[in-house]
Amino acid sequence: MRKIYVSLFVATVSVVGSAFALEPLKENRATYPSIAADRYLANFDQNGDGEFSKEEHEKQWRRDKTLDQNSDGALNREELEAREFVYVESTGKQLRNVRFKRTETEDVYLDFYFPEEDQSRQKPVVLYTHGGGWTLGSRHGAGESSFGVVHSALLKQGFCVVSVDYRLINKATTTVMRDCVIDSKDALRFISAYRKELGIDPNRIYTFGDSAGGHLAQMILLSPPDSLKGDPELAKYSYKTVAGVSWYGPCDFEDVQLFNHDNRKKFRGRFGARIAGPNPTPEDKLKLYREMSPINYLTQTSPPLLMLQGDQDTTIPVKHAYHMQKKAEALGAPVEIVIVKNAGHGWRKVGAPINPSTDEIVERTIHFFVEHEDETDAVEEVNQFPGKKTDFRGFERYEVPTTKGIISVVCPKQAAPGKPWLWRSMFWGNAGAVKPFLAGDLQLLEQGYHVVIVPGNVSGHPKGNESIDAAYHLLTQTYGFSKTLSMASMSRETLALFRWATENSEKVESIYVDNGVCNVHSWPGGKLVPGSHSNGVGSARSWNLLKKTYGFSSDEEALAAKVSPIDLLEPLARAGVPILMRCGTKDSTVPYEENGAILKERFEKLGGDIQIIFEEKDHHPHGLKDPTPVLEFIKKNTNTGK
Repeated sequence: MRKIYVSLFVATVSVVGSAFALEPLKENRATYPSIAADRYLANFDQNGDGEFSKEEHEKQWRRDKTLDQNSDGALNREELEAREFVYVESTGKQLRNVRFKRTETEDVYLDFYFPEEDQSRQKPVVLYTHGGGWTLGSRHGAGESSFGVVHSALLKQGFCVVSVDYRLINKATTTVMRDCVIDSKDALRFISAYRKELGIDPNRIYTFGDSAGGHLAQMILLSPPDSLKGDPELAKYSYKTVAGVSWYGPCDFEDVQLFNHDNRKKFRGRFGARIAGPNPTPEDKLKLYREMSPINYLTQTSPPLLMLQGDQDTTIPVKHAYHMQKKAEALGAPVEIVIVKNAGHGWRKVGAPINPSTDEIVERTIHFFVEHEDETDAVEEVNQFPGKKTDFRGFERYEVPTTKGIISVVCPKQAAPGKPWLWRSMFWGNAGAVKPFLAGDLQLLEQGYHVVIVPGNVSGHPKGNESIDAAYHLLTQTYGFSKTLSMASMSRETLALFRWATENSEKVESIYVDNGVCNVHSWPGGKLVPGSHSNGVGSARSWNLLKKTYGFSSDEEALAAKVSPIDLLEPLARAGVPILMRCGTKDSTVPYEENGAILKERFEKLGGDIQIIFEEKDHHPHGLKDPTPVLEFIKKNTNTGK
């Protein structure tokens, strides 16, 4: 085993003041004391005098009054900058005070801890979200008391640990609970963006938190990864959760009686303003209560959740654990609860000693993560795709059923981090058509890409998107494939590619087209169709099929319709999707001047990035003898090349 070293470099230049640029992966150790003081005063200096006193937040004052070095009853900037922050004890590499996003109210930071030994494979990650009622606390809680014990033990087990700050709710800002959730999810998107530099597997994410952080741990675990998006730049990066642990965290805000620990009459919930802000409409309030309730995201296929709750907890009553367990049993969802007897909030002893003890709670938490990581390791050894399995040039190929038909998935021997994948269409299953692309696809498989064959509509009709949508949903939601994909096509299947890509441009990393049909006037229209102004050979059968598919009653109606790839470029240019085309200069079936040339001109006029590889070949050739330019193009743009 070798030690891990991390190169701290700026992968992307971040524009000051912009919330929409990927932050660089770097520490801010020298400047962080000043930054932390700014954050503290922004949250707790209610009268704006540059100091924090007991009258402004009594609970926070009790926590930090020892910082009052001059005993004047207030904390000034100098005293706040002198704070010593707690970090998780570890012998591995640490990245401290990493800014992962900027918001209108404050910048947000995380700490990243590596295990001492670098496992040869990509490492799993435990994300810790601190407690404090969404109004107090910080990521430094990860190193305190029992949390520090859990995290140090997990580091020794080969996990990475990430402790994250999130915007705190206070009267001076419009921050509400969903912002806390969004920030926490954005932290995972940030580390996913730097998966290669960090050596982590964003598809093996575990969540852990206490109290408000326990709620966040449940939300991150159970809600879809692509929900509750924050920074647009981070939204394109995916992750997948494996399992999570919540210590005394709430699961449902809509049922306020869950917070009524002693069943008082006329009980009123106390978290309304933190969820919905001031003066929400009844409709908005209900919508936000439901959106922020983890229980509403629980399904039969949810990742496993362990909830530990004290039976004497008056802040987050034990009712929450039983409530979640009841729904889980009805659904058949994997939820386990542990009721800690004689325990109040924070495992505070109420009467007799708590049972199980704090040490046993810590041990159970560690064991839960380790046992599920062991199960993940075992699953990774076997592809869990259903359907017929065959061999394809030494790689496993599965015929996988979706809600809209059968797709083919060719699997690498070991998936690359993030599970990148390449979409191909109908011709791939034909042996003659496979041959021109075989060398390139085999190299992608060797490098950890999945190759997925999903036919769209042969005429490029939107109804063909249904089969691609079904495949995308299955692969990303069930099998953890990347939320963004590379797409490649040849000849007429280019019609299906552009139809789906233009309606899902945010999901497309790059497009490679090999002598593709870009203009239906040229093919299948061609010189067979009066008014097409084409010299192409055309296809009467395919032209009639196109008219029938779209419901066109005449050639004139079909020619007037904007259904060609050359008509569908604006969303792709706007999303920054790059295009690489291979074109035969003497192609008589799909003439370059009527297809690729028009697409190039229009795409560049829209500000799009397009490259053309020309070949001096007759007829309608496919495939490059040396696929290196295509491979480099796909790899460069996988995960936007960042």
